[in-house]
Amino acid sequence: MAPNCKLLFEVHNIENASPATVSRMGMVYISSSALSWKPILQAWLKKRTAQEATVFLSLYEKAFEDTYTYMKLNLVPKMQLLECNYIVQVRFFLVHLLLRF
Repeated sequence: MAPNCKLLFEVHNIENASPATVSRMGMVYISSSALSWKPILQAWLKKRTAQEATVFLSLYEKAFEDTYTYMKLNLVPKMQLLECNYIVQVRFFLVHLLLRF
């Protein structure tokens, strides 16, 4: 591997990281309960225009929490995902919808 290459491993929880991985790499574990979806959205909004950022932030603030809560209480996903993954997926959908127009 080149000296300027870096690897990033993302695990659901620290139990999914092997002792060898932990001992050979610098590991940082942040529980999903300690970090909400908002920083992920805010990082993405910094890459959008000011007008888009305002509209998207308003939409997420009005709809995401209620939609996510409804999904967790009433639907059975095929695979368990963290809240941050849902934010990223909705972001992808929005970008691709925007590209169509």
